[in-house]
Amino acid sequence: MSGSYEYPLDGARTAWLTVRFETVLREVVAYAIVLSVDTGGRRETVRVYDSAHGFNEMHRYTLRGRKQPGELFHAGRHARGDRRVHGPVRDDDRGVASMSDLRERQHRSEAERAFMEAIELGMQERSPYPEGAVFIDAEQPEAGVAISRAATEGKPVVLCSEDGRRQVLYPSAPAAA
Repeated sequence: MSGSYEYPLDGARTAWLTVRFETVLREVVAYAIVLSVDTGGRRETVRVYDSAHGFNEMHRYTLRGRKQPGELFHAGRHARGDRRVHGPVRDDDRGVASMSDLRERQHRSEAERAFMEAIELGMQERSPYPEGAVFIDAEQPEAGVAISRAATEGKPVVLCSEDGRRQVLYPSAPAAA
């Protein structure tokens, strides 16, 4: 089973977090976490954390979009990490946290809460959200623009309201000419 979800990190929807993963029997066997920004009408990758080579690696990208050599960022096993180093990694202040740590923190919005839930449930192979969904806060300015953009890209939207309601919107096929 695999999952892929996107979440805008800023209100203007110019910075994005994309999480993709693959599970086998509820164990994550591969993943990629991508930070990207929209600039000049294009989406540019800034940083990638992944397990493409069988270990946990981070790649930076230059302003010209060139991928830099990978750096080991977690010395654990492929995609999961070694439980013996979990404490030191969690206590290290470089941004690495377990999913349970992220679930317990205060979320900025309902869309962020739903995004984190989608990842957690997806890893358990029981996510109610469609593959490739973009999570959008209904009450945010420019929500309509974000929905339109997702539809243009053929991506489903999980529209999240402050009262906790979530509605999945699917893009329609273009009309025949």
